[in-house]
Amino acid sequence: MSTYDADYYEVWCQYPYYSQQYYLVGTSTAPAFTSTGLSVNINYNYLVRGVNVAGQGYFTDPLPVTLSLLAPTNVTAAPGDGQATLRWAAVPNADSYEVWYQDPNYSQQYYLVGTSTAPAFTSTGLHVNVNYNYIVRAINQGGAGYFSNPLPVMLMLLAPTLVSVLPSFDGSAANLEWKRVPGADSYEVWRQDPYYSQQYYLVGTSTNLDFADIGLAGPSYNYMVRAVNQGGASPFSNVVNFTQQGSAGFSVTARADNLTVSQGKSASATVIVQAPTGTAGMVNLTVTGLPDGVVGWLSTQTVTLTDSSGGANKATDTLYLCIGGQLQPGVYTLTITGTLGDPAAGGQTGSATVTLTVTQASAEALPNPAGGLRPPRSLVVTCAALTSPKLTEARPGPAPALWPPREWPASNGDAASLLREVAL
Repeated sequence: MSTYDADYYEVWCQYPYYSQQYYLVGTSTAPAFTSTGLSVNINYNYLVRGVNVAGQGYFTDPLPVTLSLLAPTNVTAAPGDGQATLRWAAVPNADSYEVWYQDPNYSQQYYLVGTSTAPAFTSTGLHVNVNYNYIVRAINQGGAGYFSNPLPVMLMLLAPTLVSVLPSFDGSAANLEWKRVPGADSYEVWRQDPYYSQQYYLVGTSTNLDFADIGLAGPSYNYMVRAVNQGGASPFSNVVNFTQQGSAGFSVTARADNLTVSQGKSASATVIVQAPTGTAGMVNLTVTGLPDGVVGWLSTQTVTLTDSSGGANKATDTLYLCIGGQLQPGVYTLTITGTLGDPAAGGQTGSATVTLTVTQASAEALPNPAGGLRPPRSLVVTCAALTSPKLTEARPGPAPALWPPREWPASNGDAASLLREVAL
């Protein structure tokens, strides 16, 4: 019987997991049929024959059919710190996934790096600037599916963040500091002299997170830093400009320009006065902006700049602060001003700000006296060694003669609220 004489077709299938016998799985009046309910990675054999009113025709030769798990698609990678997170589209009928990678530094062969029951996997222990190729395949009880297309992944060194470029104590060098880059072995420091060229030049390397660029001759420079390892170099950092303090003239700066102190405690900050070579004289220092409830003073109030051929002149003083127990917590701004000579006659003035953050003290640190007791009208405040001042004693005493007293406002009878500023 010719297939052209068939009224319809029978489709038979052999399930080797159950029997060598063929079973009728369906019929079709067209020369096509879709067999459903199949499992992947199982060998099926199909036979087809035509049927009409006269009977059945001959079977076709067996057609082996094996369904394989589909290859994962849409494979992507998100690089991180020494790792890469891969994601892909879920594969129907997959129980899990295998992730393989090729490390070109060692072999062209792929190695299994891990498995996952979800369509995602994080591969760790990777090096920057190394090309890795990843492939993924789905797995179920019937076996493994097709591999995905290779996905190239390379971890790049991140660009450093250049935090600051500050002058050295003697003003002859620029001190650079930056943040650590994961995977970096060292760092390159590049400098641009905007007065002569727009090009950057490598001026040195460092295995630490800082670098001192010495022997500067010009007044202003731009700096960039980049991380380096055996795989190469990162992108450059942000650009930070450096202007030499000496060329800029007389200046006052404060180390520890952000102080956080609790009520009833103390703190200090180093004040630095700098001037170009050839500048000498007495510098008077004052501090303003002290709120009621803070005793503050400079240890000498006058520093001397002595001319030197070794670079910018420098002198230091120390600002000490004693915080009253009743001072309202908050942020206060203090200003330290240095005056070299008479400003009206061509002298020089510089200033620096110190941000003082006062926090609430614990209840144990601020005991309240029994109600009705009036504190003494005058107190002498004694601070500890100048290197680490703190309020250690409050005792009755006469009003000082060296410093006009300024009475702190009384609030609730607490003795600390009536402390008076005194010369220490």
